[in-house]
Amino acid sequence: MPAKTNTPSKISRLTQAERSSTTRERVCRATLEALAEVGHDSISTTMIAHRANLSRGR
Repeated sequence: MPAKTNTPSKISRLTQAERSSTTRERVCRATLEALAEVGHDSISTTMIAHRANLSRGR
């Protein structure tokens, strides 16, 4: 039986650029959907963030 090592297995992870691209896509899609549903006068960043399942930030 081979000896066990304490080396963690390599976990595949998205790059920062890939994560940013995904976030931008979610925000754009949520914005377009909200505009189509409630219109320009009623849209808000809070609504967009909620639809994109993101925090609004500061």
